[in-house]
Amino acid sequence: MGMTFGELASMTGGGVQTPGFMGHGRHYISSRKFIAAEGGVQRIIWMPKELKDDVAEQLNKTAKELYGIENFVDMICDETIATDVEGVVNYITAKGHPALELDPIM
Repeated sequence: MGMTFGELASMTGGGVQTPGFMGHGRHYISSRKFIAAEGGVQRIIWMPKELKDDVAEQLNKTAKELYGIENFVDMICDETIATDVEGVVNYITAKGHPALELDPIM
């Protein structure tokens, strides 16, 4: 996005409500309640590899329980795969990511 970590942190820290940003704990990502109103974990299309690896087991379990998706984490792009929009879209399209079938969030 062209923002530094500090800029991103200031957008989500301290309870500030900013459209398109959400501050949360690392392991909440794999919760059944994570962004449930927006479609849940199946909305996750990109995350840093270190974070993805850390939550992979539980995130795969949640995706399997909620949506019947096997190996969901393999469908999520990270910085070792792509860091631009075109690369991310190409990757998730090739993987058949479920977010491609969801209505856009407006």
